[in-house]
Amino acid sequence: MARVMEHPIDWLLAMLLSWAIPLEVLGWKVSYFTSLWFWLVPVVLLLPRLFFETDAGGRRRRAFWGAALFTFVAGLVLDFVLGRFILRFNSDTSIYIRMLGPIPIEEVFFYLLGGMAIVLVYVWADEYWMHRYNVRQRRANDELFGPNFRLIEFSTGAFSLALILIGCGIGLKWAITGIAWPPPYYFTFLVTIAVAPAVAIYRPMKDVVNWRAFSFTCLYVLVTSCIWEVTLGIPRKWWWYREAPAVIGWYIGPFGSLPERPYPIEALIVWFVICFDAIFAFEFLKAVAYERRPLRKATLGY
Repeated sequence: MARVMEHPIDWLLAMLLSWAIPLEVLGWKVSYFTSLWFWLVPVVLLLPRLFFETDAGGRRRRAFWGAALFTFVAGLVLDFVLGRFILRFNSDTSIYIRMLGPIPIEEVFFYLLGGMAIVLVYVWADEYWMHRYNVRQRRANDELFGPNFRLIEFSTGAFSLALILIGCGIGLKWAITGIAWPPPYYFTFLVTIAVAPAVAIYRPMKDVVNWRAFSFTCLYVLVTSCIWEVTLGIPRKWWWYREAPAVIGWYIGPFGSLPERPYPIEALIVWFVICFDAIFAFEFLKAVAYERRPLRKATLGY
């Protein structure tokens, strides 16, 4: 992908532009819909480059769409299944383009664009900015790491960590609010959606992920999301969060400029979870596409 990415300055300018417009630096009035510029710019910049460097139906392109779809579906589950227990939206629905039941359609656009942007930034960093650490440069010819390598391997450590984290969430909620049950909905969902793939694919995929590119992507997403959510979304009442049992009750003080709409710790954790799931899904699907062995043998080793 390096041939079409010879000048990294364009990416820096694109990031600044993606922040400047939603923050009204240029004087344009911003709504929830137009604030999605945060996530649209990386897609507009990087998706054509991905298409230029990959074949139609190619492995990396298929892995990209699969990972973006996974993130999109997980976001829809969060909103349309758990959203009424976790999120609040403005009663003045005229500020949204359209409502899909209790959820504004902007949420759907966000999960679509956000997932694509995260995977594209990782791909760009993996194959250009941190190209030296691209695992594919060290990959065997036809198989990932030899004939006995399995793409799916149950991790008891990840499973145990999930149980511990859920227990910690309940304990923190009890210590802060005095109520232990039901468990905090948002935190429990995040642990489940993050650990579910980790239990199955973390052990084999941890040696495939470009961790430097992963860190760069997380930093970009975290900075963008904090600007977007803390500066615009919550203060302008596009969305905010319900109190316990929806959340643990642990709020981030510096982000709590509006006491009636505090910023819960889960709102920060979710961005790490999204990055983890999207990137691991991309690497897993890419590894499956590169395999020449029968799918069952490649995944389970049978």
